[in-house]
Amino acid sequence: MDQKSEFASTLKDMLDATELFSRKEWALVLGVTEEVIAEWVADISVPTPYNLFMIIATIERSIIPSKKVLDLFLEMSDRPAIEVSPHGNQMLPTVREYWSRRVFPH
Repeated sequence: MDQKSEFASTLKDMLDATELFSRKEWALVLGVTEEVIAEWVADISVPTPYNLFMIIATIERSIIPSKKVLDLFLEMSDRPAIEVSPHGNQMLPTVREYWSRRVFPH
């Protein structure tokens, strides 16, 4: 079994371990397919800055008792993107700067 990157692992935890939504519900919230989400957490592709921002904002504003998985993602997002993801060159210089761009879809 292939080892997932830190980015993919922490993203998977934010989507699944919070139990905020099912993958089907996340897909509806984000306007993507479940297959696209599966690609994100398998290190096949990365979410757009907008989708990452929406995931983070949704979890931050939720009433789930523990946001530890979000904290872990935010800690990871301050490190150089090329250290935490095989797609880091698409998110330079850091994951936080990538999702902070908040490029909204047309």
